[in-house]
Formats: sequence, structure tokens, C-alpha cells
Amino acid sequence: MIRKFTSSLVLAATLVAASSPALALTSDPLTKAVMICGQDQMTARSYERTYGERPVFMTARQVLEADKGWEAPRCMSEREYAELVRVNEARVRAAR
Repeated sequence: MIRKFTSSLVLAATLVAASSPALALTSDPLTKAVMICGQDQMTARSYERTYGERPVFMTARQVLEADKGWEAPRCMSEREYAELVRVNEARVRAAR
């Protein structure tokens, strides 16, 4: 039950990340997809089962400064994700 719930959370976070303004696409097939992840062992195991690698945590600044995308979504804390959304929304407003 817990595993199924955790997997559902990872899937839900991935879907939210995919529809969020924090998702930035690059010109190559790799993306800069990010999602909010817990830092507990159960979340790490679920992520590894889903994506085949250990979760990589990044800050908002690291995501924005990244030159290339990545295959599996990167993880962020809720605070860093909120900062990434805030910065992206500010960029959109400034571009208008």
C-alpha cells in the first residue's frame, strides 16, 4: 500500500511538473523537467524504480543555469520549486 501510494505521488508530481511553468524545454530531446521530491529513503527507492537512477536534487539557480537538459526529472525541495516558478513567472512578465 505504501509503495503504491509513493509511486502515485511520484507520478502525480511528474504530471504537475510537466504542466507547470517551471518546465523549460530545450531544442534537443532532453528536457529540464523537475519535480518536488521527499528526501526520505522510500521516495528515493520509488524514484530509482521509476527512472532507473538515484534522484538528483537541484536548486532553482542550478536548473536555470543548466546548459543541457536531462532524461529523468531532477528533484527539488518545495521551497526551491516555488522559487523556480516565481523566477519563471517574473521572466514571462518582463518579456511582455
